[in-house]
Amino acid sequence: MTPPPNSTNASVPAILVAAGRSRRVGGPLPKLWIELMGEPVLLHSLRALRRAKSVGTIVVVAQESDHGAIQALVQEQGLGPATCTTGGDERADSVRQGLLALEEGAGLVLVHDAARPLVLPSDIDRLVEVARASGSALLASPVRDSLHRAEDDRALEAVPRKNLWAAETPQIMDRDLLLGLLDRAQEQGLSPTDEATLHEMFVGPIPLMRSSAPNPKFTWASDLALFQAILQARQTEPTT
Repeated sequence: MTPPPNSTNASVPAILVAAGRSRRVGGPLPKLWIELMGEPVLLHSLRALRRAKSVGTIVVVAQESDHGAIQALVQEQGLGPATCTTGGDERADSVRQGLLALEEGAGLVLVHDAARPLVLPSDIDRLVEVARASGSALLASPVRDSLHRAEDDRALEAVPRKNLWAAETPQIMDRDLLLGLLDRAQEQGLSPTDEATLHEMFVGPIPLMRSSAPNPKFTWASDLALFQAILQARQTEPTT
């Protein structure tokens, strides 16, 4: 007997958003193909999702020109089941395309940015547990740095960091609900940067779960040194 969508025995589909143009990273290659410890950034993100016990089918949203290489990578590394679909101009457009690649009524869907290759599979599984109990969930970390509001490269005033969290991915929500929220945002001319923002705007507060390890986003070329150091530390201390 096949378990219903998102029951405690069912896997959750994941959308891996990898359609960005990588303008801030620079260089000849899109950032998903830049090597990190000798392997493409995309491979690290795919592998993290596949190693999560709760993840089933993976939908990779990417530029059409990358589909062949992605499918070859999935096959070579044994990371299936996974499919590709073409992304849009904005992140919200790409998430929509990923959702449309899944069947209506699919239940909970995990959305992860390929630019976060350091997420731990154990954190993915914990996040799915939270969402199964509450209907949605957000992986995040408390803000550590001092914050300042600025204008024209001048710091104007400090912003209290108490109760501020930095949103990460994965984020998880019901497939049909998220698709409806994206439609509402589009109707109002909004382009949300993540799924949690949509939930907060149209539904209400979303449960957050603290990331248990560094899960930064690959934004600048200089980030590679930090990412490599983190991966090397994990290889040396696999339980950390």
